[in-house]
Amino acid sequence: MNELDAKALSFVGEHPGVRPSELAGYLGVTSAGVTTMVERLVRRGILRREADETDRRVNHIHLDVDLAKEPWSQLARFDDTCRRIIRNLDPQLEADLAALLLQTTMAASEQAERVDGVATDAASAA
Repeated sequence: MNELDAKALSFVGEHPGVRPSELAGYLGVTSAGVTTMVERLVRRGILRREADETDRRVNHIHLDVDLAKEPWSQLARFDDTCRRIIRNLDPQLEADLAALLLQTTMAASEQAERVDGVATDAASAA
């Protein structure tokens, strides 16, 4: 279970029956990315898809686990702990932490794009 999976479970728990496009929008991933993630979580018995009763082309995503029970309840406890820590920070320290996290995320994304670009270039040359 990665951070994106945890974020998806939390969102689906708060929005039972969410459509994949809504989940993708919330997570900031492509429709293909959310399809792959949902399929993996369905195979693991964590999520389930249900076809829309009026439009069989549409799926709705539901939890197949109880987030209030172990081990799933740890996700909410972790989020609550993080929120409590951040809420108690000095406002300037909170702003500095947010800036650091944003810069770290941007640097990691840029690095991933460079690595993906090198891999794509190498595959094209082969």
